[in-house]
Amino acid sequence: MSVVVTGVLIFFIALLTLYLIRYAYNQIRFPDRKTIIKRLETNLSHHEGSVSSDIEKKISFSNISIFNHFLRYVRFTRSLEKLRYQAGSNQPTGFFVLLIIVLALLGYITSRAISNHLVLSTLIAVLVGILPLVYLKIKKDKRMKKFLTQFPDALDMISRALRAGHALTTGMKLVADEFDEPLGPEIRRTLDEINLGADVKDSLLDLSLRIDCPDLKFFVVSVILQRETGGNLSEILDNISHIIRERFTLYGKIRTLTAEGRLSAYILCAIPFVIIAAFYFLNPDLTTVLFTTPEGKIIITVSLTMILCGIFLIFRIVRIKV
Repeated sequence: MSVVVTGVLIFFIALLTLYLIRYAYNQIRFPDRKTIIKRLETNLSHHEGSVSSDIEKKISFSNISIFNHFLRYVRFTRSLEKLRYQAGSNQPTGFFVLLIIVLALLGYITSRAISNHLVLSTLIAVLVGILPLVYLKIKKDKRMKKFLTQFPDALDMISRALRAGHALTTGMKLVADEFDEPLGPEIRRTLDEINLGADVKDSLLDLSLRIDCPDLKFFVVSVILQRETGGNLSEILDNISHIIRERFTLYGKIRTLTAEGRLSAYILCAIPFVIIAAFYFLNPDLTTVLFTTPEGKIIITVSLTMILCGIFLIFRIVRIKV
């Protein structure tokens, strides 16, 4: 069994190495390729259930044609592609799929070589394999937080442009020119859709699908309703901007009130590992029993499971959505 797993691991490592070599070659030979592709790629590929099959076939998950063809039939790839885009990563989705597989196999083989415990090795393989997803999730949250920070100022700029007598698209163009990543490029992409003939409603809905931000959805719904029923759009945008800033203030107060709980969570999560490390350096015989005997391995598995459940519950308690 270990020979088969080792062979599979070597295959995926070789495949990933070839992929990285080809990626580096393309980056050196065509330095502007990603910028051109990003400008020309269609936004309709991010619609869920509303994209025609002929357009959907043009979505590229990998530069390797065979691997790209395989990923088209994997449902998980669509969700990963959306997460990758929202995280602002320049790496294609296929790169992260290969990275997840290789890391999971490495974690499994390494843990089996050390402990030879199936359950523990499987758990370690899963934890190591999801590291790329955790990385993308952290990048996405950071990018969305920056987008939300920029959004009130962008709404004020659009509102001032409307009061000055300009069209909505003119105000959006000012935002696209004045703001950096991520808000500016996303608004510019929406303007490109509109300039190429797409309906304003469809372009704004596509923007709300690309960006995971509830306040952006308020803006999109307000613009669509105003275009259908009429009303003072500049006043609506001012109210949305005011609500967002008030929520920022409330969120700061909540973080202050929950600071003690978050600090307690960090300390409680670190205590078991600190104690194990201290005992290992003071008296290694007390800790080697946990890793060498069947009973000790069961205790470690149960303890890690309970620690992870405790970490999850604590952070769910101190995390309050505003």
